[in-house]
Amino acid sequence: MNRILYIDDNIINLNIFKEKFSDVFDITVSINPVNVFNLLEGQKFDAILLDIHMPDRDGFQVLKEISESRFSNIPVLMYTSDELQVIRYKALASQAADIIYRTLTDKEIELRIFNKINLFAKRNVEDKHLTLGSLRLNLETLEAFHQELNLNLTPIEFKILSTLIKSYPEKISRDVMVKKAWNQNNVLDRTVNTHLTNLRNKLPKLEFIIESPRATGIILKKVTPKENTEPTPIQPIKHEPILRRAYNEISN
Repeated sequence: MNRILYIDDNIINLNIFKEKFSDVFDITVSINPVNVFNLLEGQKFDAILLDIHMPDRDGFQVLKEISESRFSNIPVLMYTSDELQVIRYKALASQAADIIYRTLTDKEIELRIFNKINLFAKRNVEDKHLTLGSLRLNLETLEAFHQELNLNLTPIEFKILSTLIKSYPEKISRDVMVKKAWNQNNVLDRTVNTHLTNLRNKLPKLEFIIESPRATGIILKKVTPKENTEPTPIQPIKHEPILRRAYNEISN
């Protein structure tokens, strides 16, 4: 069951929402918007519902704080009875995932919340992974896989590969790569080359190559299957029948 955090200074609104939707959502409520981060730190939520008009801190202020925090991957929905057009436009122009009116049917409210939860869940999964062909990178665990095989990359090798995949098929300068992979401005070329060589040896060579022409940058390329251009072996000429015929003529 999806967990919902609903913040509203009106206790009646909170109780009505719990009565209507407790069968479909695991609901935590709070009348204090200032307490939002304590609640978010305490447990995982799949969506946040915010009332707009609250005395200590209005819904848009709370929304801004959430969107600038590490909880920005949780969908925030403005839940209100205020159907003024100016409020609607403000919500649609904000970081809110949706604006839901209390006057909507219970089913539509339920479906709108489910829709945003599923949409953000899919987006969060995509944000945590990079894929290119048979390569798959987990940006949370810093692991890289070729199909199901863990390539066992070092942290620097992982950063190099993820940077190359993000810029694929474009070339990336060495200076940019150094900043991305080492978080420094100056790293010896010899050090960069060593890590590139080690990474090349771990990649599936029949599918990907890393090229780093001097002074032109670094690029990840897919290997295109080459046509078999090997010449057909020349069959040796059999001289046995000719020699036998010549021998017979001499004998006669």
